[in-house]
Amino acid sequence: MQTPSFLQPKDIICLIAPSGVVDSNHIEKATQWILEKGFVPKVGIHLTDNFFRFAATDEHRLFDLQKALDCKDTKAIWCIRGGYGMGRILDKLNWDKFLENPKWLIGFSDITAIHLKINQLGFQSMHGFMPVQFKYLYQSQTNLETQKSFTDSQKVQIQQSKKGEKRVRNTLKQDTSEVTDKIQIEKSIESFLQALLGKSYQINSLPHPKNKLGETEGEVIGGNLSMIINSLATPTEINTDNKILFLEEVGENLYAIDRMLWQLYRAGKLRNLKGLIIGSFSDSKQTAQQFGFSVEQMITDLVQEYNYPVAFDFPIGHTAQNEAVICGANVNFEVNKEGGVLKFK
Repeated sequence: MQTPSFLQPKDIICLIAPSGVVDSNHIEKATQWILEKGFVPKVGIHLTDNFFRFAATDEHRLFDLQKALDCKDTKAIWCIRGGYGMGRILDKLNWDKFLENPKWLIGFSDITAIHLKINQLGFQSMHGFMPVQFKYLYQSQTNLETQKSFTDSQKVQIQQSKKGEKRVRNTLKQDTSEVTDKIQIEKSIESFLQALLGKSYQINSLPHPKNKLGETEGEVIGGNLSMIINSLATPTEINTDNKILFLEEVGENLYAIDRMLWQLYRAGKLRNLKGLIIGSFSDSKQTAQQFGFSVEQMITDLVQEYNYPVAFDFPIGHTAQNEAVICGANVNFEVNKEGGVLKFK
């Protein structure tokens, strides 16, 4: 698997939006971060067109992505966000100039679709932090400024009422959560930077009662479960043989997650793995009729016949915990009593 050149000072990072609608604030934060780290930002011309639920029309999103792939001077393509839309344009891309001048493609969620294509082409890409996640970094500061806007008399009135007491408790709970998110997203951004610069780093997870202990080495591949399922029986179908697979998901009903996992199993995608990494399955939902199985139990049941190591609760996915995974990299994966470790050399 070939590795694009790691970034050096003054290298160009191109910002694009190949999927969902983009908030201009995310572009501003991304541009600021790129400059602060000594790189040069370049912005796709259709980032803020906004076409219904998409960042722009298929034609215009394709134009920005193709131009970024073709650009000889661009060293990394950073997707602002996921959402939906990559699958509508993926097969229309021309890869000739990318093959001559490969660069890093960065993103997750809907961006999983293009990671699978790049993997087929024999190149590494980066599953990780996107500018839409800067919200975790700045929300606690915004909340603090909101609290400061109350006058002393307003604070007293709030605290004297039962509703006020509940509001204070909720605010304290929210503050704690936002501080935690800030710490976690800073760690996610740091791993992203380490990956961009080509430095050795590792991702750690805490112990989990359903972990399956073991150690292995191999190529890591994966991403969003829905997008991986959508790749089956297409030109970019995921190949998991002798690889370490990582999965994450967001906002799905538990029965739908079970259905997708069974499809992976029935398609043989869990059979010949070297290891399995489970990231966050955030905001998973019950329906009115309870499903009866947790995500952890679903996966444990499906892989019980296999002997490879399995680790749950890895900091990968649609939360502030979204550390960088270099898809296609040869990694060391260990699961022991202290938790899981994924080492990038």
